[in-house]
Amino acid sequence: MGDLVQLSLFMVSTVDPPWRDNRDAMAYPLLSLEKRRTAPIEYARNGVSIEVHSPAKFGLATIWDWDLIIFAASHLNQAIEDGRKPAPRISFVPYDCLRQIGRPIGGAHYKMLAEAIRRLRATTIITNVRFDDAVEEDGDVVPGEERPFSWLTDYRLPKKYRPRVYTTPDDITHITPQDHKGEPDPRQPWEIKLSPWLYRAIVRQRDLRAVHPDYFLLTGGVERWLYRLARKAVPEKVEPPEFRFRLETLFEVSGLAGRLRRFRGAIERIAAEAPLPEYSVRVERDGRDEMVTLYRDPAKPGRAARPTPAVEQVVPLASIADAASERPAEKPPVAPDPDRAARHELATQKLMRQVLELGSGLRGLKIAFDETTILINYGTGGDEEWSPEHKAKLRHFFNEWRRAHDD
Repeated sequence: MGDLVQLSLFMVSTVDPPWRDNRDAMAYPLLSLEKRRTAPIEYARNGVSIEVHSPAKFGLATIWDWDLIIFAASHLNQAIEDGRKPAPRISFVPYDCLRQIGRPIGGAHYKMLAEAIRRLRATTIITNVRFDDAVEEDGDVVPGEERPFSWLTDYRLPKKYRPRVYTTPDDITHITPQDHKGEPDPRQPWEIKLSPWLYRAIVRQRDLRAVHPDYFLLTGGVERWLYRLARKAVPEKVEPPEFRFRLETLFEVSGLAGRLRRFRGAIERIAAEAPLPEYSVRVERDGRDEMVTLYRDPAKPGRAARPTPAVEQVVPLASIADAASERPAEKPPVAPDPDRAARHELATQKLMRQVLELGSGLRGLKIAFDETTILINYGTGGDEEWSPEHKAKLRHFFNEWRRAHDD
């Protein structure tokens, strides 16, 4: 029997990170811009070849599903910048994920998030874009080989089951699940594992682009794709900041399976309504060609500037002595922040609920939270059922509460 290997687990913070996206996924047709698409995407242009397909049961991963990848990439990128260790296996609270990417909270939306995870796992990509990165750590890179991959290599969705109680003629009461499939349980952390192709792009950081927070407010697939294409194609420090495409080329790069006439209508509507953050669209005719220009719109607010890291200053000892002899300025009184108190109260209630749910069903184990410390009373036989997984979850819950409380 082989040795068991404990995989590293990266735990997502409750704090919203600066949003980041993968540049290659911005430039090429790797995602469906339509919901419930089952037809494969096939693209070949300028030496780049891409095939994307999935079982009809799941359908292709969509540009809306990709919000989860942006969520994961952004938290990993922030961890790297903070000096923390990243890992491709990621644990997150589904409530925090939906909140941060601007989705409604509720049972139906947890199910939609779980379906997105399944599509990201089921979708298969065959491409020569960054071919080497599709190979696992211990794999050999052989020119001329085909190495398919999925966006996620693994995932873990805790389930909850509604009980069905019935009594047989022999007066024996049975309790079984109503549905053997169950429902995703948002009360426990979920896990996903990014493919090497994605994870290595994130770790290198040079393969990421910043994303405006208002991107998550875009509802149309073509709108979302145009914004991401503009972030990749429009130069940052060139005047004028714009990039032009022939309409036919843009249609080909989109990966859409419909007609060019319908695509033209969608582009013209977006140009008229100007829904994209940071950018706008202009449609013009240049001789026989219809040209689409993506340009940075000065009338629209840009992304927030990156925070400047603190610079350590060397202060002469003489200036320190002079400052010590002076009377320190009185600090103005700080008004209480009711929103901060409310956030702390919500975080405390959330942790108390999580602790109660975690301890339920464990024989002889009592867990309590007195708003400062978690108390564990093993009782009789409790330690036998208190597994390392339970301890990891409890530690994760407490760390999340402590971050919110220290905010």
